[in-house]
Amino acid sequence: MNRFHPVLWVFGLLTILCLASLGTPQDSPSPAQEKLVLQDPIEVQPRGPVHEAYAQAFDRKPEPGTVILKEPPPMVPEEPPEQRPEAETTQWIPGYWSWDAQKQEFMWVSGVYRVPPQDRKLIPGYWQHTGEGWRWVTGFWSNAKQEELPNTPEPPATLDQGPGQPAPDQNSTYVPGSWIFRDARFVWRPGYWSAIQDGRVWIPPHYVWTPNGYLFVDGYWDYPLEARGLAFA
Repeated sequence: MNRFHPVLWVFGLLTILCLASLGTPQDSPSPAQEKLVLQDPIEVQPRGPVHEAYAQAFDRKPEPGTVILKEPPPMVPEEPPEQRPEAETTQWIPGYWSWDAQKQEFMWVSGVYRVPPQDRKLIPGYWQHTGEGWRWVTGFWSNAKQEELPNTPEPPATLDQGPGQPAPDQNSTYVPGSWIFRDARFVWRPGYWSAIQDGRVWIPPHYVWTPNGYLFVDGYWDYPLEARGLAFA
């Protein structure tokens, strides 16, 4: 009995499909479809900024955001994906426009599912128009029990130079010192060793620049990156 070799059979099938596709007329897109594709292209970036509600770097010396002469585009409407973390406290946080300094254009940062740090509420970042142009005001996780966020003058440079003595044990982490604004002046709060909380990472105290002054964000315990939620491209 004659049998076809598997490789020849697959090759023949691919050839038939290829010839069939070449002989089948394709519907050309309408002018309206071409216009839609050209006006609003969507490009998924292989890399880019992480949503600031998920993770962000903290500068020891906060500075005003870079002046951008272009106005940010309108917000992109987003629908939260069905895939989400199982934690009951999970929140959907919408995306925002970020400035790509290399390409000199705005890049959309997709929204994220976030498990908020304990006793923290998000103060989202936003674009502020000033006399020089547009500046980004960084968002942050604020103390949920703090109703008012008082503005302060620009804080002095940090005096912290690391721990002055060894850790008392292996279950301790160093909390850097920071400036605290009290009674119309800055006072220095020295650094200290604190017991590590299992399954948490320490977010150090820091200041955030705003057009009206600086906001103090005290240190807190957050979840590790892999347990904070779910980010999207």
